[in-house]
Amino acid sequence: MEVRLLKNEKDKLVIEVDDLTIAALVADYTAKQRGVEISTFMREHPYLANPKIVVKARDAKAAVKRAIESIKKDLEAIRKIAR
Repeated sequence: MEVRLLKNEKDKLVIEVDDLTIAALVADYTAKQRGVEISTFMREHPYLANPKIVVKARDAKAAVKRAIESIKKDLEAIRKIAR
């Protein structure tokens, strides 16, 4: 998976990923956290552009990191059930 950091400010983060499912998942988990004003993903064109995750929060980078950790925990719980 390819990830590019397009904007890295204290209160705003824009990340480009090459997978729409990952973009939607990260945006959704990030939106559920305190201090997050906006967390969404967007696609400028379905075939010509990769989806982007846009997060606006007090500490946007930390919010995304917490979201990814939550995703990992949930996936591990699913993996245990599926065994």
